[in-house]
Amino acid sequence: MNNLAPIRNSNGGLFANQKRVCGQEIEYGLVIEGRSLQDLIDDTADFIAACPANSLQIWDQEKESSRADLRGFVVDQLEVDPEDQKLGYGKKFATGPAQRADRILSNGGRFYNDHVHPEYATPECFSAQECSLQSLAGEYLTWQTGEKYQAETDREVTIYKNNTDFHGSTYGTHESYLAPRSLGWENVMRHLLPVFVSRQILSGAGKVGSENKRDPINFQLSQRADFFEDLASVNTLWRRPVFNTRDEPHGDSGLWMRIHVITPDANRIAKAQMRGMWLVQIALRLIEAEVCPLWAISDAPLAFRQVSRGIDSGFVFGLADGTSISAIKVLKELLFVRRSSSNLMNKTIRLHQKFLIYSNDLMSEKRALPKSWTGWLNIDLSSTIWKKKG
Repeated sequence: MNNLAPIRNSNGGLFANQKRVCGQEIEYGLVIEGRSLQDLIDDTADFIAACPANSLQIWDQEKESSRADLRGFVVDQLEVDPEDQKLGYGKKFATGPAQRADRILSNGGRFYNDHVHPEYATPECFSAQECSLQSLAGEYLTWQTGEKYQAETDREVTIYKNNTDFHGSTYGTHESYLAPRSLGWENVMRHLLPVFVSRQILSGAGKVGSENKRDPINFQLSQRADFFEDLASVNTLWRRPVFNTRDEPHGDSGLWMRIHVITPDANRIAKAQMRGMWLVQIALRLIEAEVCPLWAISDAPLAFRQVSRGIDSGFVFGLADGTSISAIKVLKELLFVRRSSSNLMNKTIRLHQKFLIYSNDLMSEKRALPKSWTGWLNIDLSSTIWKKKG
C-alpha cells in the first residue's frame, strides 16, 4: 500500500491519487430445473464447486467484519429480509467453508456462494476499464460453470445477471473504492450521494414495472431504486441505504476506508458499467482536491426513485433547500467544474469527452469472442467494436 499513499496538493490538501484501488462484486440469479427455493443454499454451493477454472479452495475470513460501521460502532447483527430468513427453514445445511464453497481464482478474483447466489468478486483493480474487463471475465466464468454443472447433474440451469427476481427479492452488484480515511466518511457521503443518484441515467440496466410496494410504472432506469429505504447504514440485505457505511477497508484502517457502494445495477453493457465507475472515480478525485461540487439532497432514497422514474420529467430530483436539479445538470457540472487544479481538470475533461458519449450495446454486435474466461482480460474497450490486444 505504500505506493498508494495520498499525495498532497500545493495547498496542503489531499490531491487525487494516480492509482485508486477499486473492485466489483456481482451476485447472479440462479434457477435449477426440478429444484425449489429450499434447495438453493446447497445447490449454489454445488454450482460453485463445478467451477472449471484453476483455483485455490481457501479463504481467510478472520479479519472480515461486515458489522463494523464508519460511524464508529459495531452493530450486534445485520438486518435480514424476513422472507429470506424462511429460506430452507428446518433443513440442515453445510456450514462455514463447505457452504461458501470459496474459489480463489488465478486472476486474483473470488468465486463463492453468497447464501443463495453465485457471486464473483473481481481482484483489486486500478481503473474502471480494468474492473469492467475483470467483471466480463467473471461473467464468462459463471456461464462456463453453469455448462459444467448442467452436464454433471443433467439439470437445466438458468443464470441471470440482474438484480431482482420480481418476487420481492433483490440481490446486489457492489462496487468498492479505496479512499483516504482523512477525507471523512460524512464529507465523502455528501459529495457522492448526488453522483450515485444521477449516474443511473448512464449506467442503469433498466427495469419493467415496480416492486417493493412502490407506485406502478411501466419502465424505469434502475433495477434497485425501489428497494432503497435509508440514507445511510451498514445494512445490505434489508432496509438498504443509498450510502453504505460498512467499515471494512481490507487495508490499514488508520489510513484507508473502503467506500462500499451497493446502488449499481448489474449491466451487461460493458461501457455503461465502466462509465458508472468512472463517474465515482472522478468525484473522488475532486473531493481529494477539495473542488467537488456539492448538492445537498433532501431525501436520498426518494431522489434515487425520482431519477429512475424520471424519463418523462427530465430526471429531476429534490434538494434540501426546496429547489430541484436534473441528474443531467449534476453530471455536467461535475465534469465541467472550474479548473481550480489544472492538471486534475485537464484529466477530468478528457474523461468527459471520452465517456459521456452514448455507445451501442456491445453485446449486440457480431465479433470473434474469446474462448476462455481469462481471454476476456485482453479485450480493448476503448473502441465501439471490441478488439483483441496485441
